[in-house]
Amino acid sequence: MKRTALWVTLSVAAALLVATSASANLLVNGDFEDDNFGIPNWVPGWTIATFWHPGWGTGAPMLDRKTGYSTFTGTGIPFSGNYFLATDTMGHGNFHVGAYQSFNVTPGATYLVTGGFMGGVQASNDTAWWEVKVADGTTTDPDAPGTIIAQKVRPAGEGFFQFREEFSGTFTAGANTATIFLKWGRAQSADYVISAAGFDNLVVVPEPASILALASGLAGMAGLALRRRA
Repeated sequence: MKRTALWVTLSVAAALLVATSASANLLVNGDFEDDNFGIPNWVPGWTIATFWHPGWGTGAPMLDRKTGYSTFTGTGIPFSGNYFLATDTMGHGNFHVGAYQSFNVTPGATYLVTGGFMGGVQASNDTAWWEVKVADGTTTDPDAPGTIIAQKVRPAGEGFFQFREEFSGTFTAGANTATIFLKWGRAQSADYVISAAGFDNLVVVPEPASILALASGLAGMAGLALRRRA
């Protein structure tokens, strides 16, 4: 009876591990619906940052919690809910901005990252990019080594560009924490044009295979315990 109870207990633990791990988002406020009480450039769970700006020309556009933007028709819309992290601006192409958040992970485990991003830029002589990246550890460096989950690039000298799409990708944790970066930038240019960026529905969960491996480990422990008691 005791052996059966032990097996049942560990089996239930394994099942709960699979169920809770698969549904629990490791990010805080990944859908940007948490109220920021109207405080500019403050979004619960996230650090809004200017990663680079030369100090001349138009000020760096800061991402913020918004319900939409009117430029680049059809792109400035949340993927769900009422809010997303976004901005649109008219100015010179001299900035690298974004947001980041650190979260706990298990070294060696693989994680699935999903979400949506959007943006656009008018014809200009600068490279524009939008990127979602995960770096190992707790860091504020957007150029730290890591895994690019999603990226869009409009090369310099090319014409009008806009997009809105969902993405998914994986990374394998190399430390006890990881940091996700939502990045938007335009390389140095004096071109004064409209550009925009947005991010929404960011979710990080253990990849199913990793969850099953942990669950299998629990099942193996149950079997070993039963054999020892036999």
